[in-house]
Amino acid sequence: MLAVADTYEEAWKSAEQSMAFMGDWLGEFGFFEAWRLPGQEGPVPRTLEQLVKSGMMLVGTPDSVGEQVQDLRRDLGVDYIVFVACAGAVDHQRMLDTIQLFGENVIPAVA
Repeated sequence: MLAVADTYEEAWKSAEQSMAFMGDWLGEFGFFEAWRLPGQEGPVPRTLEQLVKSGMMLVGTPDSVGEQVQDLRRDLGVDYIVFVACAGAVDHQRMLDTIQLFGENVIPAVA
C-alpha cells in the first residue's frame, strides 16, 4: 500500500481512508498475520500503525517515501515494488495525487 502527498499529514489522511479495505476486507483473509512484527504475540492489530511499522504501507512525502523504498532495498533486498495506491474508500483525487507524486518524484530518485 502506498500513500504519498505534499505533507505527511495529508498522506496519513489518505492512508486512514484506505483502512476500510486493508483492515476490514484484507484482515478477514488473515493478511495481517504476514505483517506480524518480530516478538509480537497475540492477535495482530488491524491498524494503520501496524501496517506502517511492518513496512507494508509506505506513507509520507515523496522524500520520506523514497527513503522508505531505499530502506526496503537495503534491509530486505527488495528489487521490485508492486503497490496499491490507497485502495478502498480513498478520495479519487488523493489516489491520483499519490500516483503522480510517486511517479514524478519517488521513482526517479530511487531508480
